[in-house]
Amino acid sequence: MSIGRTILITLCVMAISMVTVGQEREDEMSTTADVDNAVTYSWSNGRTWRSLDRQSRITFLNGVEEGLMLMRREAELPGSVPLPTLQKQSERLMISGFRFSDIVEQIDAFYADSSNRRIPIVDAYIYALRKMKGESEDTLRQLTASLRQRYNR
Repeated sequence: MSIGRTILITLCVMAISMVTVGQEREDEMSTTADVDNAVTYSWSNGRTWRSLDRQSRITFLNGVEEGLMLMRREAELPGSVPLPTLQKQSERLMISGFRFSDIVEQIDAFYADSSNRRIPIVDAYIYALRKMKGESEDTLRQLTASLRQRYNR
């Protein structure tokens, strides 16, 4: 299984895990294409996040983690991307020693700044993990500026 397909499966699991909050409005989604423009995806962003209650936010993050674990499990199938590669990627996208509610608090703080609301939840999640893992404030500021430039058009 190619890494692109594996990532697509992960994204599907994440989407299925999210609790639907009525009809999503266009401003609650941020669209981006992959590196070679082969796949375009509309991501739920900070506006969607802020419309979810606390338990729905925790459920959403649980879906992210389960999607990552599904990706690792799928890597064990014949013809898949080498497992060590996917293990390394999934470890980068997960954190131990914290509860989902701790990550929710970090994402809530990220979206407290209205300039971050169009940034997809998955990017806010990555930002939160990097912050919780001790990334420098300067690096986090650069990441935030890059994300704002990409999505606030």
